[in-house]
Amino acid sequence: CTRWGSLGAGARRARREWPAGGCRPSGCSCARKDELPAELREKTWDRPLDTLKLSIPSGCYAIGNNMQFVAAQNLSAVMLHILERSKVLCTACLGVVIMKKALRPNQWLALVLIVVGVILSQNHTEARLDGMQSNTMLGSVAALIVSLVSSFSGVYLELVIKSNQTSLALRNVRFSACSLLT
Repeated sequence: CTRWGSLGAGARRARREWPAGGCRPSGCSCARKDELPAELREKTWDRPLDTLKLSIPSGCYAIGNNMQFVAAQNLSAVMLHILERSKVLCTACLGVVIMKKALRPNQWLALVLIVVGVILSQNHTEARLDGMQSNTMLGSVAALIVSLVSSFSGVYLELVIKSNQTSLALRNVRFSACSLLT
């Protein structure tokens, strides 16, 4: 059983006492090691809707990674870092909207201060040291897209994880398969 690899020595000793080829008597879904590939195929590819749910964050991360290059080419390091702070605001707002989380007043105040800091930093212009031509507006929009897409991916992934009782190992296999395809 794949669940026994991370347990301590006492649990591994107890496992040796069970019948050969068997699993622990309760709670484990795979009876033998040779059935694991069939179970993985059944629970990953034969349930495409569950796997498709995890392709959404994978696609969002792929878009965000490409936008990160656009932002880095068109913004100074300081401006890029400041705009990336908007990811905190996006995550909090999406958590409130999608996950129905409630924020305390001091948390809202902290978010407002982040927004004020980002707005004030927009007035600060810094010359690029490498002498490259840059488009600050394009870089700013790309950095904000990165923040929004990354925040959505994180909140959506949390929603999927909390709404489903699938094992973490199987969820990781599905997520990595979707990541490889994007």
